[in-house]
Amino acid sequence: MREKYESLSLATLKDLAKARGLKGVSALRKPELIERMLHEDELEGETKKQETVQKSRKRLINSGLLLVSRQSDNACKISHFIRWE
Repeated sequence: MREKYESLSLATLKDLAKARGLKGVSALRKPELIERMLHEDELEGETKKQETVQKSRKRLINSGLLLVSRQSDNACKISHFIRWE
């Protein structure tokens, strides 16, 4: 991805950053802006991974393959992973 960003002009990079909602990019130089964009890419990737895990977990719970017991509003304890038939 770095190579792709490096091939773009500074003006184009700034437009992309602004479209992504990043603040304070107008004062950045091209190398700094590229690093900021790469950092944002990493953060978005982590968010997508977490969403995928949550969706998979919900699917397992709904199918009966994963049973959980609530310990609090925010935490769950896995009590059984495989449904025995």
